[in-house]
Amino acid sequence: MKRESEQTQAMGLQELERRVSAILQLSDDDLRKQFVQIAGSETPTQAYERAFDLATEHFDARMAREFAKAVRYLSIIKRDHGLAKFEKIVAEE
Repeated sequence: MKRESEQTQAMGLQELERRVSAILQLSDDDLRKQFVQIAGSETPTQAYERAFDLATEHFDARMAREFAKAVRYLSIIKRDHGLAKFEKIVAEE
């Protein structure tokens, strides 16, 4: 079984960007900003946990998991591709 970092590196930037689109397209500006802040300040695992906690206040468990995963992937973009790429992606939406 591949390790987490090997799996995400194999995933590629375009796939990661596709997977974070759910949070970047949220109509709730405040919630979207909170998710982006979490992704920008936490490790991918911590980002997932914090985002899941936040998302459960707004969505059912299934949707909360999906949003938490998207935040985790956004955190992975920052970790693997740098702050400049992270900021460019979150600014585009």
